[in-house]
Amino acid sequence: MLILRPTPEPTATRGSAWQSGGPLVARSLGFLINGKPNVDRLLESVRASLESGPGAFAVPIVVTKPSASVPADAAMLRKLSHEADVAVVGVGD
Repeated sequence: MLILRPTPEPTATRGSAWQSGGPLVARSLGFLINGKPNVDRLLESVRASLESGPGAFAVPIVVTKPSASVPADAAMLRKLSHEADVAVVGVGD
């Protein structure tokens, strides 16, 4: 009997850890609501938690996909990349 394993073996990658430019004080915060059920409520909770913590964010930038089954379009991603210093994306399965 031949048993095939459908998962790939891990591969080593080279890179470096992201280095922040300092604390996120007064930086803009973006959210991508990915269309999953209740993710808007979850990310609203994350936003409230981040805003009540140390530092302050500018008005959050929020983009919403019409459906979880459709990728974010170029305009949504461009808006987040140009207007937000940090982006929080919805949940996966």
